[in-house]
Amino acid sequence: MALAQTPSSNYVVTETVLNADGSNRVRSVQYHDGLGRPSVLASGGMNTSGKYVYTMTEYDLQGRESKIWLASAGGSSPVLISNSQMASYASSSYNQDQYPFSTVDYDAVGRVVFRSTPGQSWHDSGTHQGVETKYLANEANSVKQYTVDTSGNLVTSSVGYYPAGTLTSEKARRCE
Repeated sequence: MALAQTPSSNYVVTETVLNADGSNRVRSVQYHDGLGRPSVLASGGMNTSGKYVYTMTEYDLQGRESKIWLASAGGSSPVLISNSQMASYASSSYNQDQYPFSTVDYDAVGRVVFRSTPGQSWHDSGTHQGVETKYLANEANSVKQYTVDTSGNLVTSSVGYYPAGTLTSEKARRCE
């Protein structure tokens, strides 16, 4: 028997058997939103309380990840939960923390420029904590360009520089 959808949502059920007789297993249900993106993951058999552990990913209007929730204990059976239910589970799991998630900011061309650190203590510190990413290009006469012959020997007569803006790099730094 294969289960993949209900009248209101699509999902994939995965069971991982942990012992030979099959009595110990982890059951996960990955729910997908109307556009096929992973939205809610419910995993059972991961704790002694019998509760499923939930994670959730929210998306912005352009379809990019905007909020990623920390894993939180939920109900005793896997169900598709709402954003408010996830907030309630996370608040209970993390001692009423108001920020049990990370957020993602993008630049005008859709590249990640900042990913916040989850947790109220990071947000209450007065600075936005997380990882900042900058996108860079080389400047004129800053990166040497070498040529080698077919034997792998350096041809010193043709040493030059890459033209400005032809090489790109990413620089990520932790903001504290």
